[in-house]
Amino acid sequence: MSPVISSEPVLYVAWRNPRTRLIVPVARLLRCPGGDFEFAYVKGSEEAAEHGFEPFLAFPDRGAIYRSETLPPFFQNRVMPSSRPDYPEYVTSLGLEPGVAPFTLLASNDGRRATDQVEVFPELQVTPNGQVTGRFLIRGVRHIAGAEERIADISDGDRLYCMQDVQNEVNPFAIALRTEKHALVGYSPDYLAEELTKLLAKDPDLLIRVERKNPPPAPRHHRLLLSLTANAPDYAGLRGGRYEPVVNHATPLPPVAAE
Repeated sequence: MSPVISSEPVLYVAWRNPRTRLIVPVARLLRCPGGDFEFAYVKGSEEAAEHGFEPFLAFPDRGAIYRSETLPPFFQNRVMPSSRPDYPEYVTSLGLEPGVAPFTLLASNDGRRATDQVEVFPELQVTPNGQVTGRFLIRGVRHIAGAEERIADISDGDRLYCMQDVQNEVNPFAIALRTEKHALVGYSPDYLAEELTKLLAKDPDLLIRVERKNPPPAPRHHRLLLSLTANAPDYAGLRGGRYEPVVNHATPLPPVAAE
């Protein structure tokens, strides 16, 4: 049975340096128990600032906590309106049902826009039996010659395998993805690469499967929706370090393990 997106109420915001393409987590969006939303910068923003990152116009103070009763426009604008004619096909390509909550849709679509260098992602989940699960969209298809043709031969349920690209100039944790026949078809998202590296060290049999193939005219970056499962009961999730809020009065996160 494929893992599903959990109700984990935290999303992270990553910023990409437009020149070097370095990706750094800079903020988090928390869905509080009462339904409100809380935005706070994380310590990765300090690292990003050394590479040109500046606070978002919607959230100008890196030392502030921003709270709202509704999903802030900065994030709402990254969710396709349900009034769009192509909305049903769009959410289906993400393995979701029409009418899904915008926050859940945002956790699935990466929140990318052509007008900025931002993407949004959820952290992986740990189930009560110690399995780490998650879903993500394949990356880098357009940069790999012949990848589209290879993907055409892939079926839902097929397994993909990780290849660590340690000589990658942009991200030494980069993870390439191949078929059983060693055909390269894409990459994991950069924000997930370091976590996959940690998980592979704990579970070399980490399983990545094609949950859904989306042939043209679906967007190329939706070509493959993938699920992962790893046995790593001691996985700590995105806690501490660059993911720690800049201010210490931000709302504490719930435990990593799913209930």
